[in-house]
Amino acid sequence: MSVINTHIQSNSPSFSSALWVTGLLLRLGMISIFVAVLEFSSGEIWSLALIMLADLLLFLFQLLRYATASSYYYSQTGRFWAVTGGAAGFFLAAVVSLILWGLAIMAIEEQASKGGTGEDVTFTKLTRPELKARPNRFRAHLSSDGRSLTFDGVMSRGTMADLDPLMYEAANLESITLSSPGGDLNEARKLAQRIAEYGLDTHVVKECSSSCLLAFAAGANRTMGPGAQMGFHRYGLDFKQLMPGVELDKERLRDMRFYQQQRISEEFLDRYFREDRRTLWYPHKNELMAAGFITQR
Repeated sequence: MSVINTHIQSNSPSFSSALWVTGLLLRLGMISIFVAVLEFSSGEIWSLALIMLADLLLFLFQLLRYATASSYYYSQTGRFWAVTGGAAGFFLAAVVSLILWGLAIMAIEEQASKGGTGEDVTFTKLTRPELKARPNRFRAHLSSDGRSLTFDGVMSRGTMADLDPLMYEAANLESITLSSPGGDLNEARKLAQRIAEYGLDTHVVKECSSSCLLAFAAGANRTMGPGAQMGFHRYGLDFKQLMPGVELDKERLRDMRFYQQQRISEEFLDRYFREDRRTLWYPHKNELMAAGFITQR
């Protein structure tokens, strides 16, 4: 038995080394690398998948090393709370890792939904007058004369991949009617780009809020029907959680410059980007007209 104990002692890492060196310090280093990849990488799927795999393998190594060291340490000293405290530390580390993995998976899904790193979506042919998108997203309908398109729903990931073919096929398209609470910022920007490229007029009959406003503001002539509403709010801190690696101030300035190009008043934009993130601001139609957000009554 003494021979066995001597063998275990000689092959077991010290408790302090397993807890503080290969445990805490190495984990902090790995978390720092993970955060740096999320913050500064351009979102390549391979790099995010590789860092997740490396983090998993390292955590398993650390856990096995701590289990070996703590088992021998407890058998020799009987210090239950020291061993339990170390185990609690590893549990918290696992929680942090799960959060980082979740952010990485969201970034991978975001990249995969774009089909690559480019912003533009490849056009394909589609002759149907009506497009039914994937469940719980949006519905788009082209008028019988092909001059007006109606968009109703959320601008979620992949929206333009579905909507682009319908817009491309409609050679006589002149206007788009929007009814949307908003959604994915990148999809709204893509729709705004298409509206500007085609020189379309924009119109709202119900509500256009949040990122939907980007698409509306891209219209050559912008109108709203009786009872229609437009909801404004500033960019929020949750932006960083939904889109890791994106700089909030940079995105805000980018969209502000776009609104300025559309000749919307500086005073109005200042209030728009200062409004509380938790509430929507619904300006009166006269205020929207004075600010240049709508161009015709």
